[in-house]
Amino acid sequence: MALLQICIRFDISPKDIETIVLSHGHFDHTTGLDGLARALGRANLPVMIHPDFWNRRRIVIPGRDPFEIPTTSKSALQGVGFEVIEERPALILARQCAACDGGSRSDDSI
Repeated sequence: MALLQICIRFDISPKDIETIVLSHGHFDHTTGLDGLARALGRANLPVMIHPDFWNRRRIVIPGRDPFEIPTTSKSALQGVGFEVIEERPALILARQCAACDGGSRSDDSI
């Protein structure tokens, strides 16, 4: 589900987002950032990323050549106004978080 659709679903203004935390660099976790960048303009919104986020990834299916998974570009994120922050230690998340599947859970289930 696209990030802006999640905002609409939970009645959150994109302008109220203070930080984005990306657990890993799969393209299905980053494609919503494009729409957010268009909605916010150059907001200098922090995006917290583990340094391994940029690692190249591929899918290997037996009997076929490996398929390279597209990776996100650091310069592209910075170019649309995101402040990229690379952190290796574990991150502390807020007590309430919206799951990417549209669900909600409290800190008791994290």
